[in-house]
Amino acid sequence: MSNVRRCTLLLALTSALALTACGDDAAAPLADVGKSGAPVVQMAEKGASSSTGLGPVETTLETARLFKANDVAGLMRQVLPKAQYDEIAGKWNEGRKDPITEQQRKEFSEGLATLTAPDAVDKLMAQAEPMLANYKAQAPILIAGGLASLSQQMQSNPDMNEDQKKQATQMITALSAWSSKTDLTDPARLRKFLTESANALKATKVTSLDQLKEMNFEQLMAKAGLLVGGMKRGFMAYDMNMDEMFSSIKAEQISLEGDKAKIRTTANFLGTSIVSESEMIKVDGRWYAKDSIEGLKKINESMGKVGG
Repeated sequence: MSNVRRCTLLLALTSALALTACGDDAAAPLADVGKSGAPVVQMAEKGASSSTGLGPVETTLETARLFKANDVAGLMRQVLPKAQYDEIAGKWNEGRKDPITEQQRKEFSEGLATLTAPDAVDKLMAQAEPMLANYKAQAPILIAGGLASLSQQMQSNPDMNEDQKKQATQMITALSAWSSKTDLTDPARLRKFLTESANALKATKVTSLDQLKEMNFEQLMAKAGLLVGGMKRGFMAYDMNMDEMFSSIKAEQISLEGDKAKIRTTANFLGTSIVSESEMIKVDGRWYAKDSIEGLKKINESMGKVGG
């Protein structure tokens, strides 16, 4: 695997983990809030830098706060026990020892220039505008078909439980409603998205593969935070406010038995209320989303290729 693909994979996995950690808790107002007798807590705008001592509900809200703050380094520490975090960081740092070839340097530079060169956005728009025009009439049908296919895949996914499938259905319904009133073929929207993405890449001040590989894991995560922020600003071009969704999150503890807890969360996703229930487990005195811990195995499988 080339160094370019390794770096891209790591940043993608980081963003995916962040979304998984918070996304499983993205939900809507409950008809029976308070029936369990547990308090419902609105996400706070500010939170402690350390989640030590936080309960299941507060941990969930802190996770959302960190994502809203684009604090990927903090988010990784929040959703992963120290041993697992150190393992992932160690694999990245070990992979940095691999020598870089001139071909890899060239690929990386060319990839960056695609979006960060002075005329990059104009060139990309020149390629995209004819395609957007061609698909404008077909877009509603294609999008509907794509969402229907995605829904079928999720419902038949053996790795998803019934609650996750229910939440997925709610989110796809919300996406369908959003896409019906959002012109996804509007060139102005795409230009804004590309511009925000380019600005985020430029903000990292990474200009070479050698420079990227000089970074330790914490430094890399700080750069990833800039990319997450750019991604969210880009989505705003399509009327998708991720920060608004994370600000709307509320959480309620359903049950607590020893080192296991179940919480119900609510949030507003694209104007649609979505409800979710998730399991939490306690490891070394701190609470973590069970799905994030289990998902670590898959991340480790991919991260294991960083040095190969």
